[in-house]
This record gives sequence, C-alpha cells and structure tokens, in this order.
Amino acid sequence: MTAYFHYRAAYYFHMGGLLSKVVRGVKSAPGRSLEALRYLIWYIKLTAPYKMSTWGLYLAIRLLYIVVRSFWWLLRGVTYRRWCNERPQNYATSAHVQNIIGRYKMDPVLEFSAEYNFITSHHSFQHPEYILRDCVTLYQITESNAIFVETPPDLDVTLSDVASFMRVAQFQHAKRLIYMPIESFHKIGQQLGRPKANITFVNNTTRCGSTVLLQMFEKTGHCRSMSEPDALNCIGYLARRVSKIQVRRLLESVVRILCKPYKERKYESYVLKTTAPGIYFTDLMNELFPDSKVLFMYRNGVKVGDSLSKASVQMPILRMGYIIFVILPFFLEQQAKFAEYFCNFPDHPRKQLPSVYGCCVFTWGMVLYRYLEWRQKGFDIVGVKYEHLIANPKRNMEIILEHCGLPTLWAEASLDALVSDSQRNSPLSMKHLKALEGSVETFDINKNKIVVDLISAWCGLDYDAPKDYVAEGTITVPKDETPEKLIRI
Repeated sequence: MTAYFHYRAAYYFHMGGLLSKVVRGVKSAPGRSLEALRYLIWYIKLTAPYKMSTWGLYLAIRLLYIVVRSFWWLLRGVTYRRWCNERPQNYATSAHVQNIIGRYKMDPVLEFSAEYNFITSHHSFQHPEYILRDCVTLYQITESNAIFVETPPDLDVTLSDVASFMRVAQFQHAKRLIYMPIESFHKIGQQLGRPKANITFVNNTTRCGSTVLLQMFEKTGHCRSMSEPDALNCIGYLARRVSKIQVRRLLESVVRILCKPYKERKYESYVLKTTAPGIYFTDLMNELFPDSKVLFMYRNGVKVGDSLSKASVQMPILRMGYIIFVILPFFLEQQAKFAEYFCNFPDHPRKQLPSVYGCCVFTWGMVLYRYLEWRQKGFDIVGVKYEHLIANPKRNMEIILEHCGLPTLWAEASLDALVSDSQRNSPLSMKHLKALEGSVETFDINKNKIVVDLISAWCGLDYDAPKDYVAEGTITVPKDETPEKLIRI
C-alpha cells in the first residue's frame, strides 16, 4: 500500500508540473486559446488512466471480435487453410493476406509490434513472393511466424518525413497484414540470398542522436535507412528463448528480407538501426554478414539521462517500469533480469536504483558496458560520439562513410538532415519534450552527481560526470582534431 501511495505521489507530482506549464502558458499568452487548448488535450492524453483504460477497452473489443471471427473462419475453411499452410508442400499459398479494419497502441514508440496491434478480416491466401512488393515490409517475427504489413504504394515507411521510426510508420499506415509461417519466411529469405548492397548496422545507447545519424545516411540519396524495425529488435528478445542456431537463421532471414531489392529504386547501401538491446547480437552481425560494418552511437551519460528522463514521459511503458524499479525494492530480481535481457549485463549489483533519473543513466551504462566488452573481445564495432558528430558534421560523416566503404563525397548531401528535428514526426519531438522542462528530473551536480558516478562504477566506466567521455574505439573526432591526433580513453 505504501508503494502505491509513493507511485501516486510521483505520478501527480510529474503531471502537476506539466499542468502548471499549461496554466503558465495560458496566462502568458491568453490570446492563443487554441494552442493552449491543444496542449491541454495533449496533457489529458498523457495520463496513465486515460491510456490504460483506452488500451483495455481496445483489447476487450478485439477479444470479442476474435471470438466471432474464429467461428466465421472455421465455417469458411480459413482456419483449416491456415493450418494446412504450416506444411512445406503448401508453401505456394502460405501467405495469409488480411484487411486491417482497426488498430491501437497505448505506446506507439515503445509498445511491442505484434498481430494484436490490429483488428483484421480475411482477404486471401497468396504466394509468399507477395511480400516482395515494394509496399510490403516486415513488421515482426516470432518463433513460429512472420508478420508483414502492406502500405499505400506511394508511401515509403522508411523515410524520416513519414515517421522517425519505421515501426511507427508501419503501424500508422498499414492497410493489410500478411501472416506467414516461419519456415515459409526462411525459404523466401534463402531465395533472396545475401543482399547485394553495402550493409551498415547502427547500435546505440538510446537518446544519443542515432536517429540523426540514420537520417544523414538517408539524405545522401543513396542509402535506404531503416530506423528500429521491430523484427530486428526482436532478435535480442528471442535469443533468450530459442537456440543459437535458430537465432542465426532468424537474423539472417530478417536482414535478407529487410534488405530485399526494390523495383522502383536501386539502393547502394542499407543502414539498419536497432534499439539499445540490439547490442546483444553484435557477434552474429559480424559472423553472418562479414562485409557489413557495425557502428555504436553514444553520448555523454548525463545528456542521455536528461533526454531519456523527458522522453520516458511520452513512453508510458518505460516510465512505469522505471517508477516500479525505484519504489518497489522487491523488484530487484526483476531489475537484474531486465539488465541481463537488455544487454547481457552479467554482474548486476542488485542495489535499488535511487530515482527514475538513475534508471535512465543505468540504461546508458549497461549498453556502453556491452559495447566495450565487444571491443575487448575483438569484434568489428566502432564508436560514433554524438557530440563529435554535431560539432564537426561534415568531417565526421566523411570518416563514417569511409569506414563503411561508401564514397566520402556523399557527406555534403547528408548535412541536410541537420536542418530539422530528427524526431519531428514522433511523440519525442523537441516541441513535445520542451514542454516537459522543469517537470522531470535532470542532472544537477549537487543533487545527483554521486548517483551518476556510482552507476558508472557499477558498469565499469571511468566517467566523471558531467565531464566529457570518449569511449575506446571511437572513430569520430572533435572539431579541432583529426583522427591521427585524437587520444581516446
């Protein structure tokens, strides 16, 4: 009960801070009533009760619909056809195309991409080559099936002008869902073979400018940049549930299908950005795609903590998880499992994290620890520091392109990505996060420097907050230095 009151206090404190922002905005600019009303509606939508109740209502409606649909599919033979399509001899009709008639996500950024995001009806059974259409993209994989979505032909879900994250664009614009048995998925992956174009993987700590880097690749005009496709993110999750042989097959097929050839346009390079847990399978990236390059994007710890603390308000699942870890000491074991799942962090100290801000910094430290471990083991992964990239964008983009085996002449065009907010088409845009200033905890040298230094020590990092930190293996350079002169710690 005490924990509950602690949570409610933290919740109302945060939401009260946000509400005060709205009130101050109305007082300072009473003439902008429509703008104030828009932010008030946004505030109401942010509240956990609203999101949870809406999500619960959606799931209840979907469950009722699925029950009715199951009887209808049984009568029409759809269920039997799906069962038959599990057999290899029925490969030619194993892609089940469904019309999407409803959709909902409580957290569009962080919530797992899955079949339950949609309410669907039967359309047809097609040959698996149906998914080779330019407008069909891989949405998610499980141990037993693969899920694709079909979007309008004139819309590219990988473009930053559509959405900052591929999985968000897929969810928002999907018209049809294609369900396929996992063996059919592997078979069409084998049919495609190894991608002919250059491949670059981008791992990151989260909230470190990796979206900016991806959009710089996109603006070269030669790269197809895919920001956090959930099918790739899911590999880290499945790695704890299936054998290594299965993980290898899944990763190989996922990358082959994500990097499929396109009829309308030929790409010279594919750039795939994972979420932070993607650092877990860096070894398989090196092994299965030896000609590819793996970049690790990071930023100074306090900046990641500040940014993630604000962004978590827009991601209810993450915020709730952080609050639970802080206020409920008996969740230490779950916290340790979270650390192990997130990046195979082996020596979790099993100490209660002191604050939500501490959780944010711990996320940064865990992933950076894993990056340094891969470096020590000799894997081909290099660091890209956000502060370097922003201070000296053209020079550092040339370094990155050269490392990836791409023409350095592309660097000039890549600078167009810096003109606008990289998260402009997501709930994590600067416009939204700026409204949260003062209502969430950020770094204060007198208040939580000890916390940051302690967490850095847990993760084996020699980080003296808020000083600059340059990780071993970083290839980018500060504004006034060259790669030859740079001394890295």
